[in-house]
Amino acid sequence: MVARWTRTEGSARANPATWVARESGMVEPAEANTTQAPPDPYGEVKARIHERLIKELDLQRFSTQAGMSAEELRHAVEESATTMLAAQDIVLARQERLRLVREIADEVLALGPLEPLLQDPTISEVMVNGPSQVFFEREGILYLSRVSFRDAGHIMRIIEKIIAPLGRRGRKPG
Repeated sequence: MVARWTRTEGSARANPATWVARESGMVEPAEANTTQAPPDPYGEVKARIHERLIKELDLQRFSTQAGMSAEELRHAVEESATTMLAAQDIVLARQERLRLVREIADEVLALGPLEPLLQDPTISEVMVNGPSQVFFEREGILYLSRVSFRDAGHIMRIIEKIIAPLGRRGRKPG
């Protein structure tokens, strides 16, 4: 399975409306010096907190009934994630804790591990070949990112998030 996101012309900011998702053939990692990103040491913790946030917060009701802006909703999710992360009894430096909270919020509200790549205006294309093979193109050069997914199911959930507003459903790999 390969998923590919290409920035459309004239887009100043990355958002679902300015990126086109499409399936493609294998991407040759010719310019990359390695073929897999390192595993995320906090992947399981992030997954547990993400699952709990989804179960405990009714995000759609939370945002529409409370009249919350996207920023307010993100702040509320980050506060909940911070509380849940503190309960995990894991010693983290402040910067690492903030990074994990941001990544958890990206998973809940946006496109998960792809979000930093999609928000970077210098990146023109993002290609996902597998859970540990996420490439991006910058100025015509292909790079292996440090981004990784937990597994193929995680990739499919992100693809579903992208195509759901279009009224489409993704195909199961295989």
